[in-house]
Amino acid sequence: MSLLYPLRPYLLCILFAICSFHTATVYAVKQSVKTDSQDQSWVIQQIMQLQERSTRLEVLLQQQTQTSSDVKEAEKELQQLQLQLMELKEKLAAQADSQLRETKSYDNRISDINSFVNIWGVMLSLFGLIITIGAIFLGFSAKNRAIYEAKTAAREEAKTLIAKETELLVR
Repeated sequence: MSLLYPLRPYLLCILFAICSFHTATVYAVKQSVKTDSQDQSWVIQQIMQLQERSTRLEVLLQQQTQTSSDVKEAEKELQQLQLQLMELKEKLAAQADSQLRETKSYDNRISDINSFVNIWGVMLSLFGLIITIGAIFLGFSAKNRAIYEAKTAAREEAKTLIAKETELLVR
């Protein structure tokens, strides 16, 4: 107990640094994982409340360094708060990890749907291209056939007309 008394200010400074570092990491995690989850906001609120209580206990601990019985109780409560804080940190990390996995699964599903849509789009485009080429081919073949039939009919008509005219001229 005699060595603990002179080290108390240093321990409090270390504890305050850990709490400050934790606050910074909580804010970084909160910014990186943007979610509207009530559980996560509740965990963050609990962490902030525990940090506030921890700083109050640190101040109380500094004020009560003369009385050793109150210090022991405050140290016990501070250790309990630190344990709760660590549990809530783990809970927050687990929630962030599960939300990241869920987001990845949604991205994978969207990319799968996108690839299926692209495949169907390519198939429909090829089908339309085949129909277009077929319609062009049928149009040209119908035009050529119509021209051929018109020439054949014109020759036949010209032959019959020439035959009639030569018969009339011969008479």
